[in-house]
Amino acid sequence: MVTNYTRLELRHRRGFGRYAAAQLHRTELSQIIHTTARPRRAHAKGSMRMRRTITRVLKLAGIALLSTLGILTSHLSAAEQPAMKPASGTLSFIRLYTGPDGVSHFVDENVQLNARGTEGIEAALAVSQIGDVKGALFAMLKAGATEDWHPAPRRQFMVCLRGLVEVTAGDGQKRRVKPGEFLLLEDLSGKGHITHAVGSEDHVALALPIADGTLTRD
Repeated sequence: MVTNYTRLELRHRRGFGRYAAAQLHRTELSQIIHTTARPRRAHAKGSMRMRRTITRVLKLAGIALLSTLGILTSHLSAAEQPAMKPASGTLSFIRLYTGPDGVSHFVDENVQLNARGTEGIEAALAVSQIGDVKGALFAMLKAGATEDWHPAPRRQFMVCLRGLVEVTAGDGQKRRVKPGEFLLLEDLSGKGHITHAVGSEDHVALALPIADGTLTRD
């Protein structure tokens, strides 16, 4: 005969069994979901990495394609360019010479510049040969100083590098020469010329002797 205590115990045991079964079911279900979700997450991570890799490869391929197109375009542009015309030009200077009257005079003249060749840099570079230079020197005249009448010591270019210089010829004419300009002094006889450093800056010039027979007057 089953007592009331026994019935209660049986009910308690049955309830606990149902609870344990439910807990076991939940645990198994959680493990199944977790096990199923893990491959999905791994698959998602793998897909993300694959997308990133493909994006990088496409970017590199695009850069390489653009570089190749740039090189081809530059080659085509160079091929389409017409042949360079040989360079030529003139360079102006002031000649100071002694005339038949024994007096120095100024005259404006030009040096003709011609290309060294017909192709490449030789065609772009125009020159004028003045021969070998010996005894070149720098000369400085203090600001405000004046060299009184004197003939040129030799045929030479006087290239103004700094300051402003005023030269007075024997006939009374005056010329001012600024940096970048130059004279050819060949008043080797007579009383010559006067040189005066104008302004507040010292006058500096480069003297380049040239041989007889070079750049002679017509």
